[in-house]
Amino acid sequence: MKGDENFKIGDFTEVTRIDFEINNKREQALQCSFYDISSIPQTEEIPCVVFLHCNSGSRLEVKPLLEILLPMGIAVAC
Repeated sequence: MKGDENFKIGDFTEVTRIDFEINNKREQALQCSFYDISSIPQTEEIPCVVFLHCNSGSRLEVKPLLEILLPMGIAVAC
């Protein structure tokens, strides 16, 4: 996924996007992203929403939700 790996949403929410790949049962590579809230200490547990798109969609569909969930302290995986 293209774009900044580190960015801010609003004035205070620092976010790190981590791209990774996992294989499904058919050994197909699935491209994924995890949006981690950098401004929250790693020792704290935070909730995470796992966003799944349809077979004709893409993980870019999560972008509008990032502006809502991340400032609320909710990480996002897609």
